[in-house]
Amino acid sequence: MIPYKQNDRSVGFIFSPKKRGAFMKTKEILLHAAMEQFSEHGYNGAGLQAIAEHAGIRKSSIYHHFSSKEELFLGVVESVYEAYVENLRSLVSQGHGPREILEQTALYLKTSWNGQFFFRFIQFPPPEAEESVHRKFLQFEADCTTILQPVLQSFLERYGVSAAQLSDVLDAYYVLLDGWCVQALYYGETDKKQKQDASWNMFEAGIRGVGGRWN
Repeated sequence: MIPYKQNDRSVGFIFSPKKRGAFMKTKEILLHAAMEQFSEHGYNGAGLQAIAEHAGIRKSSIYHHFSSKEELFLGVVESVYEAYVENLRSLVSQGHGPREILEQTALYLKTSWNGQFFFRFIQFPPPEAEESVHRKFLQFEADCTTILQPVLQSFLERYGVSAAQLSDVLDAYYVLLDGWCVQALYYGETDKKQKQDASWNMFEAGIRGVGGRWN
């Protein structure tokens, strides 16, 4: 069994706080190792033997937890989604507003193994897992919407926008979130902030316009 590395890039991201400790359970270590291997080598390039060695376990031990490579991959997808949702829930519980949530989520995906896996496999899943990943994504988005609705509802009320507009605003917010996450990967701090300021100002101006409050 290998210890939880405090200097690992994914500390605080791949697994929920309830599951952290000096040592992780075998299944959690396996999921962690699989996520790193899939992220670095792709689905086809990451073999079960290499994943087992990276986790410090025998290959046969994998089958105590997962019946196949595809099932292991989907287990990683589930873990990444759970960690993302928990991070989002934590930001909301700390009282962050819509813009701060965008900033922190983009940072979260940029600086974690979760982000590398998320961008690679959520957008381009292996063909054999594509349908399952799509179903999981729809549930993931529904969970995120449930968490974000109260935050955006308060934001709309500030500008006198009807709750009937919430669904459209959520759609626009998700597009903004996707853009910020990608920009965090490719731009330096100065350019990134300029683009974020511009897109946020336009988003907020649109909300004010709908509510009739331009000042």
